[in-house]
Amino acid sequence: MMDTMLFLTIIILALTVSVHLVQDDRCYGKDPDEFLSDLSEVEVRLSDFTDIEDDSLVFFTDVLAYTAVNGSDAERYLHEILDSVYGDSSYGMELEFQGKSIFLGERQFFSEMGSRQYSVSIGGSLYVTLSLR
Repeated sequence: MMDTMLFLTIIILALTVSVHLVQDDRCYGKDPDEFLSDLSEVEVRLSDFTDIEDDSLVFFTDVLAYTAVNGSDAERYLHEILDSVYGDSSYGMELEFQGKSIFLGERQFFSEMGSRQYSVSIGGSLYVTLSLR
């Protein structure tokens, strides 16, 4: 029980620091291509976002592909990052993997759009589209 509480505390602190750093830096401005490019370089522990008991580092895009099919906390985490970088209701992101898709944000008319295809380590590709006002 104590291990679980420690694990949850560490995850909450990591999420808070990550979101806080992105929010303060505003490093992306409003360029969706830059955000999508940086997304491909993020590595996370597999066990932090899935039910899989594996502490290996994997690319966040692999976890997002897993999320599209099985669901995980990665969706909420990505939503919080997008909210902090671009603001509420000013973006729409669609993730598609193996015929399953997730949509975050708003489905409205957007003036800027970027899309990217990521190779997934288990095979196939994750397609991500980010639209901004």
